[in-house]
Amino acid sequence: MAIMLREKFSSNDKIQEGLAYCQCLPKIKKTTLIDIGILLHYMIFNEKLDVGIVLEKNKVLEDAPYKIVKPDLYIFKRRQNDFENPNLPHIHKFFSTIKEENKKNLIQYKHSLSQEDNGLMLTDDALRNRKSNGIIAITLATRYAIEGKLPAGVAYALNYLYIHTIEQLDNAHAIKRLVEDALCTFADRVKEYNTQNFSNAVTTCINHINKGSVAKFEKSINRLVNEE
Repeated sequence: MAIMLREKFSSNDKIQEGLAYCQCLPKIKKTTLIDIGILLHYMIFNEKLDVGIVLEKNKVLEDAPYKIVKPDLYIFKRRQNDFENPNLPHIHKFFSTIKEENKKNLIQYKHSLSQEDNGLMLTDDALRNRKSNGIIAITLATRYAIEGKLPAGVAYALNYLYIHTIEQLDNAHAIKRLVEDALCTFADRVKEYNTQNFSNAVTTCINHINKGSVAKFEKSINRLVNEE
């Protein structure tokens, strides 16, 4: 097969024609492409390849270097910092106000907490640090909102919206304001949902719709991961 392809595209014109054809082909997922490659390898060499090994070796071809992380060392350092951090109970109380749909207390706690006091200096880059802390805050707010009986579909939709918006911002103050508004929105949504009086039939329908929303959200995330 390899010889046939080489003979077919031996001239430069044929190569350009082949490239033009390939560029017109629809995009496919990386995992699908790997499956096709494994199948072709088996057809040509009559040798079965392990998908896990192929995926691992495929990382070598990706031009995306990153600094080696050491989870154990990082966890050890975080535990040391957390042991000396007296504000952890206050952080729990802070996010519990979302679960309790108490925006007034949420605003009051907000002024008593700061990044420096919480030991959340994750990087030397101030903007990146602000974004990371914002994403952590919204993730925790999502969890507490769900515990406060906000439908998971609604909570995850807000989570995705605010985190996506944070990533687009390049101003630390704007990120701070956005996160504050996001936390208040979570508290408001919990209160709104819990004060609504629906019949059992309507509640069942809402829960069914929300389950579908969560499934679609998870599929969207998986699609984005596979396309990277």
